[in-house]
Amino acid sequence: MSLAIVQSSKCANSSSRKISTKKKRRKVTGMAVGLTRDEIVNAKPLPSTVVAMHAWETLTKNRTWYEGLAAKSVLERTNDRNCGNFSHHQAERWMRQLHLTKEDTEFWWMHDSVDQIHGDGSLKLLEKYLKTEEEKRMALRAAEESMMAWQIYFDGFYYEGLKRSAGR
Repeated sequence: MSLAIVQSSKCANSSSRKISTKKKRRKVTGMAVGLTRDEIVNAKPLPSTVVAMHAWETLTKNRTWYEGLAAKSVLERTNDRNCGNFSHHQAERWMRQLHLTKEDTEFWWMHDSVDQIHGDGSLKLLEKYLKTEEEKRMALRAAEESMMAWQIYFDGFYYEGLKRSAGR
């Protein structure tokens, strides 16, 4: 077995563990608001979620490494205390409005803390390796497109909420 295969296997296993942990944390939150495991596992994604996920996949798989990194790091920067502190505010909002515990909102708290580390490291890599103005322009454009996907993603929740509220 080659070293490349072993490394790919380790990366895949590490990645699936991270996804598994995120899914578990989302299930905890979902169950805390009254959903069953079956409702969580079999939930159909909103069209806006599908579109945003495809956009992020394209930005990270079909572009240069630095465009993918810029696209992901800008999302992590939303959790920086100087850039909105998004997950921190979401966790507090969910606790306050839905009467959830810190444990119930661990998904948000995890992103709040982990993205503090990731965001700066990604930016430092981009600053170090992007030499030409064209590379910098392409990375910036990827970050902008990523934030467009972010807007579509969260707008979808808003509009779905309006639709469901109107149907009551």
